Amino acid sequence: MTSPVKLRVRGVSVSYPVDGQPREVLTPVDFECREGEFVCLLGPSGCGKSTLLNVIGGFLAPTRGQVLIDGQPVTRPDPRRIFVSQERGVFPWLTVEENIGFGLSDWPAAQREQRVEHYMTMVGLAGSARAYPSELSGGMKQRLELARALAVNPDMLLLDESFNALDAITRHTLRQELLRLWTAERKTILFVTHDLDEAVQLADRVLVMSARPGRIQRVIAIDLPHPRDIASLEYLQYRRQLLDELGLAHRI
Repeated sequence: MTSPVKLRVRGVSVSYPVDGQPREVLTPVDFECREGEFVCLLGPSGCGKSTLLNVIGGFLAPTRGQVLIDGQPVTRPDPRRIFVSQERGVFPWLTVEENIGFGLSDWPAAQREQRVEHYMTMVGLAGSARAYPSELSGGMKQRLELARALAVNPDMLLLDESFNALDAITRHTLRQELLRLWTAERKTILFVTHDLDEAVQLADRVLVMSARPGRIQRVIAIDLPHPRDIASLEYLQYRRQLLDELGLAHRI
């Protein structure tokens, strides 16, 4: 059975005034995302991917158009939609367990402790409960941010190039970790990236965006089971298809 539509983006445009004239960042964008789907927004730097994610998260009002989640217009941020950016959002003055439990302050103490323990274990940080973020590696900090996001049981995760600042090996490891968490939790995920491999490894569908002003240029469904073999012919064919869409196939 097809899952219900979770997100509808309808005619969303965003422009900013520059020297008294409007500069368009997003031209009308339309797409839908279903409950539990993993969707990547892929495009060149500056094409408006992060702007679109901020509109969906309720942090930025569109110049025109509308975003609907569960049929309701998005007008402001909501704890049911957690935004995870490439800039570290953990609190440096709180320990790992305190960071994960931060959004659970109104829970009964026993339930809060149980949930914090569950997500620390799930992301492999159980041995670092009392460590501070400054004592963690970049990959561990990103695991902490994912655990904190999942602990409050959001409907959606909005990830903005969350692994971009990490080295290649750590990025690959965290992609696998994110897929494991997504398989277990089945949250709806929108993931902004300009990394082709990230998109092919993770997504059910890839929304390829054009250069600014950004628009959805093409939607490509990645019909491969997880975990995906990055050396397989099918994987490489999807990667080549994305290269073609971005106009990069003959430049490398």
